[in-house]
Amino acid sequence: MTETTPPTAHVRYAYSPRQGASSRGGYHLLMNQRLDSGRLHRDAGDVLCQPRRDFWGLEPRPEVAADCTACVRLAERHGITTVQTCPPRGK
Repeated sequence: MTETTPPTAHVRYAYSPRQGASSRGGYHLLMNQRLDSGRLHRDAGDVLCQPRRDFWGLEPRPEVAADCTACVRLAERHGITTVQTCPPRGK
């Protein structure tokens, strides 16, 4: 039996060119590695709530917590740990 490392994600801020009440801007969780958990499949570098969606920016924000409720709920449900350090962009 081998031990598996729990999946991790880090916080990145996605901004919208037209910030408003309905914009998708906010603090999201970006996956550090591939995740296959039941019906949930995400690649490394995907935002947890919206896979393969183009977000504006995605600037690293290790000092804050995610505020996207969908990201937070998915992380809790699938045992994803939020880490404070961000891997280099493009990795």
